[in-house]
Amino acid sequence: MRNRSSALVLVMLAALVSSGCFYSREISRARHDLERSSPGVDYGRGVSMNLGPISLRMAKWILRRVDDEDALMASEYLSEIRRVKAGIYKTRDGVTNDLSSIPSLRRFERRGWEVAVRVRDEDESVLVYYREQRDTVSDMFVVVATEDELVLAKIEGRLNRLLERAMKDHGSLFELSELSFD
Repeated sequence: MRNRSSALVLVMLAALVSSGCFYSREISRARHDLERSSPGVDYGRGVSMNLGPISLRMAKWILRRVDDEDALMASEYLSEIRRVKAGIYKTRDGVTNDLSSIPSLRRFERRGWEVAVRVRDEDESVLVYYREQRDTVSDMFVVVATEDELVLAKIEGRLNRLLERAMKDHGSLFELSELSFD
């Protein structure tokens, strides 16, 4: 009886910790909006996830126990992030060349989001939006479309503090752009 109770408690804790981790409705909806707004583009099935406060705390806890300076730094960065929603989808047909012309993405600007980065060349498009609350960057939405895949990510948290911490650790944005995550 005790083993069954323990197993039940473990299963319930695992469900609680991982709830919402395997699917992000917001990211999936954005993918469908992009596909509908881009004639001839077909994104295949992919992976979407939603990491909330519990999942991120667990990741920080694990990283703090790894005997590595980079892992400790990553755990400190995660302290500034409240939620991450992301999705990666294979491109089956077509390429979304100009993300800024897609109506479903322009709604971000109508809702008070600002464009931080807009890059477009023949092989890929990148669009990064951010939103401020009380003079601090609280949300970021990233779209990367290549001929091979579509990557969508929404990050919520104290992103000013995250950037300040990264610049303190790495000196400047130029050094930050040279980081390798291998």
